[in-house]
Amino acid sequence: MKELLSLSNATYFRLGKQVFKNLNWQLYEGESWVLLGNTGSGKTSLMQALCGSLSLKAGTAAYHFLSPEVPRWQLPNHIHLVTFTNRLVNGPSHYYQQRFNISSKEDHTLTVRDYLQPADTESNYFRILKLAELLDKELIMLSNGQTRRVVLAKALAATPALLLLDNPFAGLDLETRKALRSFIDALIHSGQRIILTCTHATDIPTAFTHALVLQDCEIIFSGKRTDIPGMNNASAPFIPDFEKPRADFTIAVELQNVTVAYSEKKILDKVSWTVQAGEKWALQGPNGSGKSTLLSLINADNPQAYANQIILFDQPKSSASIWQIKKRIGYYSPELQAYFTETLTVGEVLLTGFTDTWLVPKTVSAEQRNRVHNLLAWFNKQDLLPRVYAHLSSGEQRLVLLLRALVKNAELLILDEPFQGLDAILIEQCKKLIDTLSNTLIFVSHYADEIPECITQTFHLNAPPD
Repeated sequence: MKELLSLSNATYFRLGKQVFKNLNWQLYEGESWVLLGNTGSGKTSLMQALCGSLSLKAGTAAYHFLSPEVPRWQLPNHIHLVTFTNRLVNGPSHYYQQRFNISSKEDHTLTVRDYLQPADTESNYFRILKLAELLDKELIMLSNGQTRRVVLAKALAATPALLLLDNPFAGLDLETRKALRSFIDALIHSGQRIILTCTHATDIPTAFTHALVLQDCEIIFSGKRTDIPGMNNASAPFIPDFEKPRADFTIAVELQNVTVAYSEKKILDKVSWTVQAGEKWALQGPNGSGKSTLLSLINADNPQAYANQIILFDQPKSSASIWQIKKRIGYYSPELQAYFTETLTVGEVLLTGFTDTWLVPKTVSAEQRNRVHNLLAWFNKQDLLPRVYAHLSSGEQRLVLLLRALVKNAELLILDEPFQGLDAILIEQCKKLIDTLSNTLIFVSHYADEIPECITQTFHLNAPPD
């Protein structure tokens, strides 16, 4: 069988720091590989190494499917890494809440048509992924599933010799995941070379024949998927001693016939829902059903809240300021990862949870420092405390932002797909931690096995009819 790619004692560095040492791996034509491993094991870093984003300091990396004349600095022209975590709209003029603040056609931001090049729209994948219907939609208004379709179409239109997909199923509902698996299978059968990372074994498309398992940036298994040994489990060392948050209210959230529309298109249509103090709810619905919009109304991110009947903590939402509301809510969304760009240590990032901003408190109490330490200790991750947040793996960053939502022990917790990009062990530890908390909870996930045991009620959203 013809060798496709080989690493021989390859040692890679990032920003002067060693990431991998003496990696050995051979891939052959006709094989399709998935990268597996716990959060922080090096999956995304290996993808970055393969496309030339890390410095090869020793050993060799041979790309037999490319011309020998291709220099390393030109690898990104032939090997495309798609991470699905970066914003499609960049720059200081764009901010986290902006997607909820577009009120009319005059509030123009970049559309899918602006993002795609003319050649992209002529690609066969443009038709297969049904993007014509999205051309005039603002990028910041796309759902998770729509965003992936756009990003994939742009990557495939460039006809990469090798496509690297980093956790493409995160944040997608069941039907969208099934459709994406089928699409990726079809790509592989058509001859497209793909290497994939994945956190849920059930999401791996059937066309993937081989697996590489990483641990602490070392290869611990390389071979056929059917031969993967069982992964070791782990238990949390102790329960953080968080006091019960005050609950001087009866109703945490009450929505009364809430309607939200952008450019005359309804996102929510006459939605009513009541969450009592201490209740634990799962908020469910397919991609595009309005879950994030609904949560933005509660978390004081969406100005259309003031045009609707919304009660928060027994009071009309209009009677409290944005910061009075945010002070009582612990909030996590995977989208925060794309907007959290400050150069802070993990400890400082966690402390920003007490300010509801990206700023560290001017003074930090011993109790606040203990909460930060205890949350990391639950996961045996105290070693992350002094590390620079930007240098963490994508999964580690998500875990830190989740803990940031928990650190102030708010009366209401809103956790929007909090386990995206986390490995199975971390997910179980997170679920056990959430089960110990007495906060009122709204929890979003597209995976039934991610729902904590403490959840007792479910509110299901369907997208309004066009």
